[in-house]
Amino acid sequence: MGAFLDAYGNLLGLALTLLCLGLIILFVATGRNKPGRNLREIPAFARFRHEVGLAVESGKRMHISLGHGGINNLPGGSALVGLTMLDRCARAASISDRPPVATSGDPLVAILSQDTLRGTYQSLGAERLYNPSSGRLSGLTPLSYTAGALPVIHDEQVSSNILAGHFGGEVALLTDASERGGSLTIQWDGGNAPLWMIGPATHVFEGTIEL
Repeated sequence: MGAFLDAYGNLLGLALTLLCLGLIILFVATGRNKPGRNLREIPAFARFRHEVGLAVESGKRMHISLGHGGINNLPGGSALVGLTMLDRCARAASISDRPPVATSGDPLVAILSQDTLRGTYQSLGAERLYNPSSGRLSGLTPLSYTAGALPVIHDEQVSSNILAGHFGGEVALLTDASERGGSLTIQWDGGNAPLWMIGPATHVFEGTIEL
């Protein structure tokens, strides 16, 4: 009786496996002919691409702040998101002379940021751009992490600051420093559309531009 039940269980498992395999093949075959769905445009992502392009064109550096959360606890998900954004920024800035710099408040995240940059540059064939100091451990506590990240924003020709990670109340200091030392953004849609200028500029241009 026991042997019969074992054989029955094996046959049932095999049948379920074949059924799942058949459904996968069916869904893949029928899904190829369906048009893809266009997801809605997220303004934050569009602004992110715009800021990356501005940093590359101006020959300045991007600063990616990965927060002070660890990788083995609950804030680990936000740290992984920050590392993914670091990879995207490094790829976009590979044609620039100033590669991005990442700061974090956790030793493991700092090592992963260095490994992310090294792997990205190796895949692009631009190993010369990799510098171990581009992935920095700026502090082990929230306040020391912020104190170590502020000189990067002010003293290393940073034009774009991207905060992607786990932060507390100290994020207000980082965002304030980013606004004080950020780049000038000019946006114009043409025609009679208004000209928007955002940035720490007191005098930009006075006169008429012929287009």
